[in-house]
Amino acid sequence: MLERNLMDRGKNMCRKKAIELKEPCNCRKKCYEVVNEEQRKKLFEDFYSLSRGSQDQDLAETIKETEEGRKRIQTTKRRFNEKSQVCQTMYLHTFDLAMKKLRVIVKKNRDSESITCPIDGQGQHCKHKRIEQVIIFENVPQRNNITPEKKSQYRKIFNEEFNLSFHTLANVTCTKRDRFKLSLKALEEKQLIEEQNNQKLKLLTKREHLDFAEAVYKIKSLDKERSKKDLTFVGRNLKEIHHRFMEPDHSHMEADTIHAASEIAKKKTIAKVEVSQDWNNCTVRKRQDGMEISFPNPITLEALPTADIKVSNLSDLLPYISE
Repeated sequence: MLERNLMDRGKNMCRKKAIELKEPCNCRKKCYEVVNEEQRKKLFEDFYSLSRGSQDQDLAETIKETEEGRKRIQTTKRRFNEKSQVCQTMYLHTFDLAMKKLRVIVKKNRDSESITCPIDGQGQHCKHKRIEQVIIFENVPQRNNITPEKKSQYRKIFNEEFNLSFHTLANVTCTKRDRFKLSLKALEEKQLIEEQNNQKLKLLTKREHLDFAEAVYKIKSLDKERSKKDLTFVGRNLKEIHHRFMEPDHSHMEADTIHAASEIAKKKTIAKVEVSQDWNNCTVRKRQDGMEISFPNPITLEALPTADIKVSNLSDLLPYISE
């Protein structure tokens, strides 16, 4: 960001450090004794006085690719004193090179059939078409008598004089698509509101149903206690009869337990129930399919004789039947 601001102000900035001779290595071969500081400086100056292709050729001649696992050499000097062997760090620091440069040179020597190093192909392309933005503002300093050092000056010219603006294009949609999208959104919101209202109504209905069943059961319990104390009589001149009905499935009658147990016993048995005696056989404690059916309190069943079942004359009941 700092370099960008310096460039906009027209000031000098350093994009890359200058090439310089680095410090020698500190390896066990003592390369700094093999090649002293004066020799390194002379090699450095001679190397960068060559052209780029000559530099690659010089590197290709002075680099030797060796295999791993070689024997240790006691002395660092050769017999005829023509070459001095130094470590990789010393070589790179002497010429201020990167490791990638050496890898490229070694690969070129390995792939090339000739002795000389192939010419570097960088920068050999044709010049690309390029438009300098400075041309647009070449007359700005002379016209306004100011130095172009800030972005705000160029921005003011673009916005006020050239009337130029740049923005991202918006996605254009058709009218029918927008209309369908809005209608679907409204329909979804309406359905959501209806579902919420239905859910609330169900909860309210359920609460009212349970409250009503509980109230009827309490009234039934009060009537049961009142029947134990009040006098009971039969008369033919009754004008009103208050008959209370329990809420379905919430009656809690004493006979419901007996009836439910009888129905369960009937489902568990294989025999058919055709006469009243068959019910007696089902409800008495009996094992069927390894399951014992029993009641908390003993139940005594008394069969009603057929002779005791009489049909009353319907004419006697007519005065008690309302029109």
